[in-house]
Amino acid sequence: PGVPYTLPHAMSPAPPPAVFTPL
Repeated sequence: PGVPYTLPHAMSPAPPPAVFTPL
């Protein structure tokens, strides 16, 4: 919860460098 993590490139064409978990 509120932990920044990088998403795999395969998940999106151009994901952000870091996002926050909505959980």
